[in-house]
Amino acid sequence: MYLDAFHNKVETEVENIVASIIIPAHNEETVLDDCLNSILGVDFPKTQYEIIVVNDGSTDRTYEIATSYQVKYQNVIAVSKTNGGKASAQNYGLRVARGRYILITDADAAVNRDWISRMIGHLEDYDIVIGACYAKEPLNWLEKTQNARYLAKFKYGGVRGLPPVGVNNAFKKGVIDIIGGFNEGKTSITSDFINRGKGKGLKIHYAPDIYVYTKCTSSIRGFFKQQLRWREAGTSNLLSFGYTYGLSLFLFAFLLLSLYQKEIGYIIFALVITYALSFSAYLVPFYKMLINSEDRYFATYFLLYESVELGVRLLLIPYIVYRLLVPRTKPTFEAQRE
Repeated sequence: MYLDAFHNKVETEVENIVASIIIPAHNEETVLDDCLNSILGVDFPKTQYEIIVVNDGSTDRTYEIATSYQVKYQNVIAVSKTNGGKASAQNYGLRVARGRYILITDADAAVNRDWISRMIGHLEDYDIVIGACYAKEPLNWLEKTQNARYLAKFKYGGVRGLPPVGVNNAFKKGVIDIIGGFNEGKTSITSDFINRGKGKGLKIHYAPDIYVYTKCTSSIRGFFKQQLRWREAGTSNLLSFGYTYGLSLFLFAFLLLSLYQKEIGYIIFALVITYALSFSAYLVPFYKMLINSEDRYFATYFLLYESVELGVRLLLIPYIVYRLLVPRTKPTFEAQRE
């Protein structure tokens, strides 16, 4: 039980704990070391923050690795529970957390040295803070396309509204008393959390200067599963709905028309129009990336990303229909980096 692990831990003074970092983890043995080492290397006093690793029913060495850090470091707490999904794991961590501020990242992420101090600095003025993320050591073409998307979105101003970045967010612990914990029945738990906060009038801030590095999926299968799952969560406004579902419906309708008429020209026309409309939303960020010598290399990969996303759009409508007919028994918690 988590309370046993918690109470058996050699305590630091509770009143000194400023920040509690929750890391939900499911089968993360290959990346957890890097994550923990990056957090332990921050420029924040170790007596003032705790790291809570929540093992969510892993079948690999995730919990063993977490407990090895618990033995070596006074501010690391390893807890374990049956598999229940990411929201369940984060709620479990909240029960243990002692800090005034809650910071959340994923087990495949690496944070900057000033991550905690910058998050806390923003939390003095806001209730919820969302940061950015970039790819950690992108190697193959698919990882590079995802990093190109992150650059266009976060670094060059392509974000619309408040991005639901589950790998990099923080909030005052008192927020839980106002809007409750994470909804364990949702697929996009961060988006739902933010929307509930907005509904209660909380002060929510996007801080692109606070970023972490995350491991991207390296397989087409994992990429498509991840992208479709994210879109399954829905959208928050009419414009976003049109961009996400409207273009997908347009593309899928022309695919059916092309098959019915046995004429490939219809689907080619729809692909060109959809690509142009999708790309136009990132025209300015793409231009900024193109003229920056540091990131110009990724501009080509952004064009490739938009091409790959056409496949996601084609599959989205039948995928949503499938999910309506066959709902999930529980939210997924898969890294999908295979």
